[in-house]
Amino acid sequence: MTTRWWWMALSLSMLWIACPGDDDDSADDDDSALGDDDAVDDDDAVDDDDDAGPPEVDDLDAALRNNPDIEACFQTARDAGVTLEDQILLSMVIEPEGTVSSARITTAAHAGTELDTCISTVALALTFEPWPGNAITVNYQFFPNAGG
Repeated sequence: MTTRWWWMALSLSMLWIACPGDDDDSADDDDSALGDDDAVDDDDAVDDDDDAGPPEVDDLDAALRNNPDIEACFQTARDAGVTLEDQILLSMVIEPEGTVSSARITTAAHAGTELDTCISTVALALTFEPWPGNAITVNYQFFPNAGG
């Protein structure tokens, strides 16, 4: 299975969402590379009339950017003398039920630190509207040193 990546720029953050599917640059729509059990039936296609889907960029941004608990994590790190990277990447998996099943900071300087634990704990408590389909991986970029 291949993964299609969408890049979205937000006013103070950046976001990548991984969604299962064929790569857009793939010119070969033949299912012959798939095993017989992996072939996709038309019955399995997603109903385009169904409005339910993974969280929209605005929903993710509202839940993360300027979140007071996440801001408190950054402030606690600053108060402890931690030098924050200009860009900090949070990777999380959101399940179709709307729950966050995993979250962690992937920026090397902060991975595995108290800041990672703090932000990951906040992210794991987030909930979104459920949707039919598969879990998505979201990579959300914070800019903790940006003013305003």
